[in-house]
Amino acid sequence: MTDKTERPVLASAGHHADGVVELFRLQDELEAKARALLANRERLGVGGAIPDDPTEAGLWADIRRIGERIGALGGTAAMVDIWDDLDRTAGHHASTAVDYAWHGIGGWAA
Repeated sequence: MTDKTERPVLASAGHHADGVVELFRLQDELEAKARALLANRERLGVGGAIPDDPTEAGLWADIRRIGERIGALGGTAAMVDIWDDLDRTAGHHASTAVDYAWHGIGGWAA
């Protein structure tokens, strides 16, 4: 998944050691969900969002839930750090899918 050595800013976003560990776990979970979302789209032969697909809807809900938890633990800075890492590790399509899903949180990158 993500290179654990490239997380200094993310680590500084957590206030307690347990929070930092949880942020790393959530980052890995987010990457897995983003990759699953892209794999589902590839399986269905589409390049964009599929609002009426139950698998996609479930993955979007999971991605939103993960984003809300990241926001609660580390704030916007942690969300942006994690999103940047996702863009580097899983690619632009994965980070774009997460970006669209996270708009459900409301103003996360304001």
